[in-house]
Amino acid sequence: MDASEKRIKRAIEFDPINYVEKIEGGAVGENGRTTAKALATHLSHSKEKEEILQSEGDTTLSMETEAYKEKVEEIGFEKIISEPFESPLSDVEETAFVYWLDGMLLFWDTFDGVRNSASIYSNAIVSENRDTYLPRKFGGSFQKIDGDVIWAGKFDSREAIKYKVSRLLEWSEQVLSQWRIHPSTVFLAHSGEWKSDKDPGKSQEERMSRLPDWLQDCMIAEDLHEDGRGNLYKDDE
Repeated sequence: MDASEKRIKRAIEFDPINYVEKIEGGAVGENGRTTAKALATHLSHSKEKEEILQSEGDTTLSMETEAYKEKVEEIGFEKIISEPFESPLSDVEETAFVYWLDGMLLFWDTFDGVRNSASIYSNAIVSENRDTYLPRKFGGSFQKIDGDVIWAGKFDSREAIKYKVSRLLEWSEQVLSQWRIHPSTVFLAHSGEWKSDKDPGKSQEERMSRLPDWLQDCMIAEDLHEDGRGNLYKDDE
């Protein structure tokens, strides 16, 4: 990790609430002084973090839709589809985007026309001694498949996407272009589907069918079986 990445790491992993609570010796909400100091620290840190990410050429929470799109394409993500949709909580037409880069699925959408949620989903082989921890801001699970330890999970990619992709590549032995485990039960449903009476799982199936065949193939998880010791394997054909 170079100096630039260390600078970003400190910025995105700093917890202003926890920092103030340790200094004050009490929890936010217990007294006005702690709460006010926590709010001031949060606002100051948010501004500083934004400036650091901008100076390092990475994405930020306040980044406009077009700027975010340009940045992810600059990193190398290929836009597969973009689909307009209506949200029950918005009066404007929203858009959901599917991007792909060497085994990393980026799914993001807009709210009120502005970039909203954004997550990257992936599978990666990790070494035996790395299956007990994750880089900060990453979520997911580990399974042992045919002798390989596989991480299947996601991370929030609204801010610091360039840094987080770099961390994934550095932390893992190999990002898998062919998934072996689905990284989440639902990974292709936008905010309008989660906030309506639609079934996100059904919406995902429909959206998956509209993707190119080659990408559908990449995201089909294998038919795996457990050996009784917590390890997974596939049948040899």
